[in-house]
Amino acid sequence: LVKSGDRVKVGQKLGEQDGFISAPVHSSVSGTVLAVEERRHPVLGSGVLSVVIKNDRQDTPDESVKPHKDIDELTPEEIVEFFNGK
Repeated sequence: LVKSGDRVKVGQKLGEQDGFISAPVHSSVSGTVLAVEERRHPVLGSGVLSVVIKNDRQDTPDESVKPHKDIDELTPEEIVEFFNGK
């Protein structure tokens, strides 16, 4: 979904799933896409399509990321629910 030179934000979808067992890929950082290329998987050793991003260290969230509420306002129970996917 992205190409070299694109600006990306935290949480932005970078790639769609296309296999039986797969999931979409989202950015964990904000910055500039340097390349979309095959890289060696550190565990499997095989090549996998990868998005290389130059991190701008701004952690700018994508517009699709909608926080529940400020982290300091969450109760311990709400934090557990959030991380359990509820």
